[in-house]
Amino acid sequence: MELSFKDIQKNKMLAPYTSFRIGGAAEFFFEAKNEQALGAAFLFAKKEELPFTVLGGGQNVLISDKGILGLVVLNRAKKIERLDDTKIVAASGVTVGELLSFSAKEGLEGLAWAAGLPGTVGGSVFGNSGTFGSSFADTIESVSAITNDGDVKRFSRDACAFGYKTSLFKTVPHAYLLLSAIFLLKHGDSENIRKEIERNLKWRATHHPPYQSAGCIFKNPELLHYHRLAFDVVGRPHHHNSFVEGCLECAPSDVHAHGNMPQNWFEGHIPAGWLIDRAGLKGRRVGDAVVSLRHANFIMNMGKARAEDVIILIGIVKEAVHRQFGVMLEEEIRYLGFENSKSKAQMVKTISKS
Repeated sequence: MELSFKDIQKNKMLAPYTSFRIGGAAEFFFEAKNEQALGAAFLFAKKEELPFTVLGGGQNVLISDKGILGLVVLNRAKKIERLDDTKIVAASGVTVGELLSFSAKEGLEGLAWAAGLPGTVGGSVFGNSGTFGSSFADTIESVSAITNDGDVKRFSRDACAFGYKTSLFKTVPHAYLLLSAIFLLKHGDSENIRKEIERNLKWRATHHPPYQSAGCIFKNPELLHYHRLAFDVVGRPHHHNSFVEGCLECAPSDVHAHGNMPQNWFEGHIPAGWLIDRAGLKGRRVGDAVVSLRHANFIMNMGKARAEDVIILIGIVKEAVHRQFGVMLEEEIRYLGFENSKSKAQMVKTISKS
């Protein structure tokens, strides 16, 4: 398959394709419905020397109000199949929900912990998404990607260089285009897998905000670097009817069903939501961007929030947490389109002076 400009849309608004519902237009836009179209779009952008951006579920990203220059590809490659006794191969555009439904139907366990995680296989591999102390790296056998030379290369799990919220593909984001991933799972009972998925879905629905957001805004800082911040989650008062990560009084009654206690979910990290809550920032608002009252590591778009509003609010949160705890939060979300303008840098500079 080969693309040309006649296959490409111009000035396509991107906000509807993101969970934040924020962002300007793509200079060029293409919807790839399979892996072949995805690869063709990648090679087309290289040939035409266009910046290349992939959107999957539109989670975990903040798109500039001015949009994104170059070619934006909406990844709708959905092929998924069982390879052999315990392996599933899924195209990068398959959603996490679709992957879990397929694995449950096939009686293969090892992914139920991811129930409710938004986004696609590609995005989850790219950022090594995780929760409840597990991550996608735990079940990945290998990943296929297109290189800048147009070759398809298979990466073993070790070669993917997975880490906390990162991978080789995130470290060098423009060098590869993720095509698919092979998951190595275990035999299980389909009905029990479905029940575990339903239990985890219920937990996330109860503890995460239902409004438009990009998921968690910040990474959880490593506790190792902040010895004076003992992980004493009840060290400061808070309302237990509003979830604070790591607090046993805020934990679900069936917490043991997840295999360990909340403190262990963070594997030596301080929950960013805990710090933001303790800094008194729940409900803080800039325009229609608001720090969630339910989970402080979420910023919600309550209607017509702009990327500028979110960036200013992120700056306020980072400054307050650093002032009170000496911890510098690092964003988990990716900024898209800001490299083409000075808007983000100017706003951050303005915040630091205020």
